[in-house]
Amino acid sequence: MKEHPNVKIEITVLENEAFKQKIATAMQSNNPPDLFNSWGGGGLREYVEAGLVKDITAELQKDGWIDSIANADMMAVDGKYYGVPVNIGMVGFWYNKELFAKAGINEPPKTWTEFLEAIDKLKAAGITPISLGEGDKWQGAFYWEYLALRMGGKEAFEKAYTRNGGSFADESFVEAGRKLQELVAKQPFQDGFLSANQADEATNVANELAAMVLQGHWAFYQFKDYAADGVGPGDKIGWFPFPAVEGGAGDPTDALGGGDCIAVGVNAPPEAVDFLRWCCTPCSCCIPSFRRPTTPPTTGTAWAR
Repeated sequence: MKEHPNVKIEITVLENEAFKQKIATAMQSNNPPDLFNSWGGGGLREYVEAGLVKDITAELQKDGWIDSIANADMMAVDGKYYGVPVNIGMVGFWYNKELFAKAGINEPPKTWTEFLEAIDKLKAAGITPISLGEGDKWQGAFYWEYLALRMGGKEAFEKAYTRNGGSFADESFVEAGRKLQELVAKQPFQDGFLSANQADEATNVANELAAMVLQGHWAFYQFKDYAADGVGPGDKIGWFPFPAVEGGAGDPTDALGGGDCIAVGVNAPPEAVDFLRWCCTPCSCCIPSFRRPTTPPTTGTAWAR
């Protein structure tokens, strides 16, 4: 940045799971990156309570910067802001329309009962219904989280998350576990799913070895990358929201979502926030999220996934 010719920015790019390990080590040693990727939520709250991230509320409010940022509350804890989001999307089912048709499924399932019936039809046609990379764990969590959202609704989730009038032992969350058991009992996943990772998960759909996957907005772009032919299923891929669950109190239009955010480490210099503002304003170019390695204190640093 020409406004800060004395600042040097170093970016370290890490794969998703490798990043999680590295950031955990950095946080445990009280040496947070100046700027690093975050997904907000409970993880961010833990960093806030441990004093590992910087409150940038005043900087965000300066000159209306916060008004230009969509979903800024992703990086807020108790009304204070510790970073900014750089992209956001929702989680749903990506599915192969041709494989569904082969199994006699004319349209995506809208209810939990229809979803389980679709699994039965796919298995009867010799098609693996769902690809899952449970070795990374967060992919499988989507199922229970969505079921809990459908059973208890957003209000129940917020009460449990904040421990204000609720907990994750409440009936809607227990019932979500029962529904998940109902799904697992049908054995809808590929062989070896417990040790598979996210790349394996995407590879199965990319090469038409499984009919669907519950994933975020980023998954569609991975299908081409992981396809053996370098092309992938293309227009064969469709999308549908997580089904409504009969008897649930949740709004069937509610969705799980998320994205990448950039958090600010507690020891970050003012120039780090200046750089963040430069990256995340309407007139700036589109830049990846950042995370940082250990470097001399005179060097501004970031880690990028």
